[in-house]
Amino acid sequence: MGAMDDNAKAAEVTARYLEPAVQAALAGKTPEAAETYAHGCRIRYARQRRGRQ
Repeated sequence: MGAMDDNAKAAEVTARYLEPAVQAALAGKTPEAAETYAHGCRIRYARQRRGRQ
């Protein structure tokens, strides 16, 4: 879960996460990086408060 690579700018990518993870999964192995932080816009939802009208 997370980012496909380490930079939003394609020319500045130094580490790829998705490709090795797919290769590991196809080989029946666990990816080296199981989870990475996805940079960029996060989807946020409005919170609903309980007990108030």
